[in-house]
Amino acid sequence: MISAANARGEFWAVTYPGKLDVASFVLFLQNFLEGWSGRVFLVVDGHPAHKAKVVRDYVQGLEGRLELHFLPPYAPI
Repeated sequence: MISAANARGEFWAVTYPGKLDVASFVLFLQNFLEGWSGRVFLVVDGHPAHKAKVVRDYVQGLEGRLELHFLPPYAPI
């Protein structure tokens, strides 16, 4: 399952078979962006699929429509 929520509390989720990989994350991003206009700022963790070159290339190809912001690898309480 991959999900996202916005500042208004709206929630979006999709289930995909198997493990999260680069292909399923890019598909998630493509489908997610269809429902939103304007720029999107998405906060993600450090999962390898989130940091893959394919994802970076996809985001760059969107020419600023999507920005990924990564959580720190460790956040002490």
